Amino acid sequence: MLYFIIRTYNPNTAEINRLFSYIRNLSEKSIEVNVIFCWPSNYRVDFTLPHVSYTYLFDKYKNTDIKVLDIIINRIAMARLRKSFKPGDIIYIYSQPEVVFCMSKRKDLHVFAEMTEHPYAIGYRNPLTTISWPTYFKACRKLDGVIVISRELRDFYISQGVECNKVHIINMIVNPQRFQNVLKATPD
Repeated sequence: MLYFIIRTYNPNTAEINRLFSYIRNLSEKSIEVNVIFCWPSNYRVDFTLPHVSYTYLFDKYKNTDIKVLDIIINRIAMARLRKSFKPGDIIYIYSQPEVVFCMSKRKDLHVFAEMTEHPYAIGYRNPLTTISWPTYFKACRKLDGVIVISRELRDFYISQGVECNKVHIINMIVNPQRFQNVLKATPD
């Protein structure tokens, strides 16, 4: 089974649009996919695709108003999720260093991570609630593959010790059909 793990569902964001470009293609090829959303959102996917299912992890593990407690709850949920996968399952993680760390511990899974941003651009790493960058890069070295969007990011991950044959580039793409009915802006 192929699983995509992504932070949350926020329609028409770059990461969701990119995710669904993958998912639609896999659906057309009759490949079974389960998309797992980790964090709460006010939105649900409101369309169906053949061979694609959705899991909202936060439905099982309710969040609180206390950030540290939410992170602990989420880590427990991730540990349980990690145990639920069967040997040989393929896990594709989208831009979540903590999930990369968690899933890298299962040697019987095929784990891939995609990062579209330079890790240091993501922001401050609070050691009480998130993993450190050295820990993240150590986890990346255990993965089957790291997908990035540019040569610069590829070179950066290689400089952090990820084997060059494990770092792959999938460039950002634009679906021109999304812009067919957009009206040209006129000056006010």
